[in-house]
Amino acid sequence: MISYQCHYEGEAKSRVQIRQEANELKKLLGISSSQLYIDVTRVLEEVCSYYGYDYDILEDSFFEPGEHAKTDTLNHIIKLKESVYYGAVNNNGIDRFTIAHEIYHLLKHQPHELVLYTKDYDMPIYCNPEWQAECFGAELLMPYMKIKDMTIEQIIDECEVTPSAAWYQKNHI
Repeated sequence: MISYQCHYEGEAKSRVQIRQEANELKKLLGISSSQLYIDVTRVLEEVCSYYGYDYDILEDSFFEPGEHAKTDTLNHIIKLKESVYYGAVNNNGIDRFTIAHEIYHLLKHQPHELVLYTKDYDMPIYCNPEWQAECFGAELLMPYMKIKDMTIEQIIDECEVTPSAAWYQKNHI
């Protein structure tokens, strides 16, 4: 079970809207809609260059246990564990997904777009920034129109993702 614990609430977005945002980003960066595999480190570099944002590769010891990356939307920077960045370069599925996830936070979860979540009610999942970033990562790396007729094994091989990410995306599209 994926945890979507979050202290902030974002604008309501459907999976279809997030899918469109992933497609729009690819179009902006000149990534062909027929291209299945996405070089997520190149996407990170191009997003930062285009928007004037930044990313920093830091020693793993900088991060808390269990933490892989941090996005500071106030200062427009993604801080990545060194092992995560180089894992993504070497096509490690979870590291590729982590970077795609953080790109969404950087692009769509600016402080003025979020409100502090109060636990007086159950936040709808579609307002949860963590769920949104997970959906975006999945749509960027495993686009619906390309994987809908593929097997889980084909998705893993063609998209360089983990079995759990492939299964989740295939079963939630």
